[in-house]
Amino acid sequence: MEQARVTITQEGRSGSVIYEEAGQRISGWWEFGGGDVITIVSMGDRSQWDKDHPWAVERRGAILRTVADEVIRQKASGCTAEIEEEDGCITIRQRRGVPPSAPKPAGPTAWYGRYRDLKMKLALAVGAVALIFGGVIWLKDTFLVIDPGPGTPLGDAVRTDAHIAILLQTLEAYTPSLHRDHSKDRYAISALLVPLDGSSPKKVLIKEGLEGNSFSLAELLGSDGRTLWFDVNGTGGVDLSSYDVVPGAPGDLRRLQGGRALPFQPRIEAQLAAGFYLDEGTWLGLLSAMEVEKEYAAGKWVRPIASVNEGVHPRRLHRGRMGNEAATGSRRISAMDPIGAEEFLGAAFLRMDERSEPIRLSDPTGALMIYTSEPGMKGTLMLARVDARGELVWRVDTAIDRFKLQQILPGEKVSAFLGTRLPVPGKVSEPILVLVDHASGKAVTHSLWR
Repeated sequence: MEQARVTITQEGRSGSVIYEEAGQRISGWWEFGGGDVITIVSMGDRSQWDKDHPWAVERRGAILRTVADEVIRQKASGCTAEIEEEDGCITIRQRRGVPPSAPKPAGPTAWYGRYRDLKMKLALAVGAVALIFGGVIWLKDTFLVIDPGPGTPLGDAVRTDAHIAILLQTLEAYTPSLHRDHSKDRYAISALLVPLDGSSPKKVLIKEGLEGNSFSLAELLGSDGRTLWFDVNGTGGVDLSSYDVVPGAPGDLRRLQGGRALPFQPRIEAQLAAGFYLDEGTWLGLLSAMEVEKEYAAGKWVRPIASVNEGVHPRRLHRGRMGNEAATGSRRISAMDPIGAEEFLGAAFLRMDERSEPIRLSDPTGALMIYTSEPGMKGTLMLARVDARGELVWRVDTAIDRFKLQQILPGEKVSAFLGTRLPVPGKVSEPILVLVDHASGKAVTHSLWR
């Protein structure tokens, strides 16, 4: 620092400031100020020094102090300096009651002060206009628009490794008018991802500004384990780890065909079974009195995969004693004995699809049974776990209208049910998604009005 030299030049009401040390140079500029500000010096911000003067960065504060002291010594004796080290700005101010020994010229300084005041007033006026304009826009978009309400489900849900996913359509907010043109309504399409572990759902915007008749064929195509694929006026996907929307490609959709989720919706009846074999000689089933007398009477044959008969009939649990296996895999019924006296309306065991047996549970061994809570229009969907003895481990009411059950998405540990609540007079029934844990029977309900 002992070899440092500060050179100040003036051209009109501004000039340059040059700091030199051991062959190195840092250039800055100065200009006259206004009021008690004699002059303003800028030597460059820290990022500029990092790029152009790395040799001086560690001593930046000391160098700025040297420049300030030299400016005061050479041009503004009796003044004080305020140093902004980050942006490299040095403000030289006149001490109160002590005039500087080298005052700035009166004409340029006074003109520059008036010029700064004018700029400040103009900036305030522009800011006020912008604030008023922004306030009008905010008022229009906030108080003069109609909130169309939450989004509603669109199409079928699909199951990923860790989520239940469904599309939602939402009418975008609009400004009311006496003669509203519904053809100008615009919609947004989102994907709702509901984690199977019971944590909070994630809503991902896919597209917005869509005309009402432009997305009638929108659907979820399925998941390949990493991405949830959709067709919403063109194929794309949602990355299941980052929740980013990604473009679709033919190769991605080919992988989907062998993926973990099917791009179509099976019938409800396809996921229900009449019973299953506990072992080679024992069959556990849900049968009505008429079914015991006909299809499941002694001497009849029972296949390993037994679909349930359609119709909401009262059924009881039965244990069948079975004979030897035939070449087709069926076994002849030796006897069909009822278990307990309780009847379950429209009961059936839950299975993954029509080609499989009911979902088998362990600790204790058993299966899942669905049935209707009561006859009539107030019946809701019930789910129960039945052990190998035909006893109920737990039962839970999903609160879904049994006749408005729209979809079952079964799984090994958690099964999902989509439908609507029981109707309330004068109101639209709420669509809900219910997740039920197989081990505990804990149910988590999510509204699909979002």
